[in-house]
Amino acid sequence: MSARQGRHAEALAHDQRALELFRAAGHRSGEANALNAIGWDHAQLGEYARALTCCEQAIPLLEELGDRSGQAYTWDSLGYAHHHLGHHAEALTCYRRALDLFRDLGDRYYEATILSHLGDTYLVSQDRDDATQVRTKLQTLG
Repeated sequence: MSARQGRHAEALAHDQRALELFRAAGHRSGEANALNAIGWDHAQLGEYARALTCCEQAIPLLEELGDRSGQAYTWDSLGYAHHHLGHHAEALTCYRRALDLFRDLGDRYYEATILSHLGDTYLVSQDRDDATQVRTKLQTLG
């Protein structure tokens, strides 16, 4: 609730506490999702390097658990952090992984969201041709 209301520092505190509790309970899925949430909180606070650290810890857990949805959201978070750090090639790689997962899951809403992120990253990296191709694909989803 805090994150949705833009209170990211408060959300971070709640998510860190959740991580502690999930770890204490041995709840690996909760731990992985809390790590992504903490990473996202850090990204929203402009702490992109910290976001990467948390989200990178979540990916192997999510893969081990076979949580493809969690992986997709976490790859999106990683792409967002890389994008804002100016690591455009890394952002594109992360967004492509998220896109593949959302497509496999049949999640058209997040497929469109990730295509939008890809287009934005192509634009800032001065790749107008790929940005145009992504925007065309995005229009076909509508």
